[in-house]
Amino acid sequence: MALVETLFQHLPLECHLGILYDIGCQAERSCQLKKAGKDAVNELIQLRETQNDLKKRVKEYDAIIADVDSPPDEYADAWTELESVRSKLEELRTRIRRKQAVLGAGNCTRLTNLINDPFLALQMQTLALKQQLHDRLRFHRFELD
Repeated sequence: MALVETLFQHLPLECHLGILYDIGCQAERSCQLKKAGKDAVNELIQLRETQNDLKKRVKEYDAIIADVDSPPDEYADAWTELESVRSKLEELRTRIRRKQAVLGAGNCTRLTNLINDPFLALQMQTLALKQQLHDRLRFHRFELD
């Protein structure tokens, strides 16, 4: 629209001009941008869930290593796995920072609000449980056949 306004400012008043505008192209582009934004937010949510899982594993391994009564084989496994999990966690943090930088400040704030929304968290847990039940029922159905 800014281009059209600028064009009309430079044309004489007695000049008549018709403009065809491809609204379908613009609508498609807008839909693609919305889908890309939605995909980026979903990916960030998944990355953060993975990050939380890795943090839990680090805590578990730290507890095994700190426990004097841990069996030697558990201690050795925890020690070797701990470094691997910590490096994965650091790589994941880097990916999350990059994704957040791509989203921009306003979208990062919205993402944080979405993640901290208790209603949305409950809804996501409900959907996950529904999907697990659906998968189990499908598995048992094929098992009975």
